[in-house]
Amino acid sequence: MPTIRFDSVIQAFDDYRTSLPPAPESIRYLGEEAQKRMLQLDWILRRIAQVDQELQVLAQELPSGPGPAVPLPEGYARRALALIEETELFAEAFYYFAWRLRQVLRSLPGFKDFESIGVRNCRNHLVEHPEKKRGRLYNSFASNSLVGPVLKPSRPVNDTETYEDPGLFINAAELQGNILGILQAARKAPTPP
Repeated sequence: MPTIRFDSVIQAFDDYRTSLPPAPESIRYLGEEAQKRMLQLDWILRRIAQVDQELQVLAQELPSGPGPAVPLPEGYARRALALIEETELFAEAFYYFAWRLRQVLRSLPGFKDFESIGVRNCRNHLVEHPEKKRGRLYNSFASNSLVGPVLKPSRPVNDTETYEDPGLFINAAELQGNILGILQAARKAPTPP
């Protein structure tokens, strides 16, 4: 599983905040909220990684090899389902917090046009407005160690119109990269007199 963390983004954002000239209180409060959202996203990503490891350990408990079918260990299905449901909960929460982060950042100097397409599309088409055009109503969920949780991967064969989630890790990496890109550009920009 790729390790996606917001540590470097949080540090770079903290440097950005401390370098801002005196601003209205609202800008300070929005900066504090943005940092809080980044910490929440980092915590969610850490928990998803922990749950993925727990699922891998659980999978190793399954009997394998040729021979007659063997019943699942006691409580196995219940534990596996609870871990999968927890991952789905955190994946959806990630998109809500990431959306709020997007909105808050757009209120801060240098972030007016900030966008994270993967976060926007997952939040809009799969979580918040699945009944609208490009949305996907089919309730399904998948997760793998390469792309992370994937919301609503199932769809009819002839469905080419609805949005397809590339995976939470891909969307989180895009969000990180876009924030860092703006912060790096702000660091290189000349300071106004």
